[in-house]
This record gives sequence, C-alpha cells and structure tokens, in this order.
Amino acid sequence: MVSDKEELVPIGQEIFEIQALPVAEPVFKD
Repeated sequence: MVSDKEELVPIGQEIFEIQALPVAEPVFKD
C-alpha cells in the first residue's frame, strides 16, 4: 500500500488518515 500512497502524493496520505477505510483506495485509483 505504501507504493500506492507515493503515487497519490501527500494529498492521499491526508485522506487516508481521515477516512482510514478501504473505500479510499478505489477513489484514488479513479
């Protein structure tokens, strides 16, 4: 998952901390 966060840049990390749910994964991929 770490590699995915890197591609999503720091912006993704913030959302991951707020939601911390699997739903965030598909949202970033989209």
